[in-house]
Amino acid sequence: MKKWGIIIVVIMFWVLTLGAQTNDSLYQRKTVRIGINAGANICNLLASEPFYNDLYQWRFQFYGGIFQDIRLKQNFLFLHTEFNYSAMGTMQRIHITDYNGDTLGTGKFKYNLHYLQIPVLLKFKFGKKVRFYGEIGPYVGFMVAAKGGIDPDFSTQTIYPLYNLADNYYVVDAGLKGGLGVEIPVLNGQSLLIGFRYTQGFIDVSRFAPRDWNAGIGFHVGYMFDI
Repeated sequence: MKKWGIIIVVIMFWVLTLGAQTNDSLYQRKTVRIGINAGANICNLLASEPFYNDLYQWRFQFYGGIFQDIRLKQNFLFLHTEFNYSAMGTMQRIHITDYNGDTLGTGKFKYNLHYLQIPVLLKFKFGKKVRFYGEIGPYVGFMVAAKGGIDPDFSTQTIYPLYNLADNYYVVDAGLKGGLGVEIPVLNGQSLLIGFRYTQGFIDVSRFAPRDWNAGIGFHVGYMFDI
């Protein structure tokens, strides 16, 4: 855990330093653009033990936030930073029983892990009008809530409570993000973004066995404009 934390901090420092080292004339000419994005996470926890990997299932969650693109070199290399809310987690298939132990049916126990994430990515853009891009870089996340509850597959009047699971997980998460996308001009100085991104956590987020790492594939739509 400590090793990966040090590596990620070094990578983030290097990326930020690269932006700071652009010469003054280039800095004055660089374009700063800001925007918003939102999309869906197909997320899971990757466990250290195969038994739990068989239990954990991928699920849909939501993420969204604000971002900025800072041009570092001509119109090719950009520093992309974000401030996002990102819901992560996993789910397990379960058998639901009544107070007598009789099976009522099946369902899912859903783990909802809520993070504020700060990715710092290098973005490489290609093309003139419609532009394709690739991006990669580290992120750090801070858990703001962790809850879990039963979602039955059958009709029932029973309301199953959400349990507070915050004591089961560490607050800090960190890892790498990488993705591809397309930037489509729609108005003068404004663009529509469509892309996907893979997230891989490198820090164990679970306080108990097994060790768990966040993972997710995000699909997003964004809108970007000049400032």
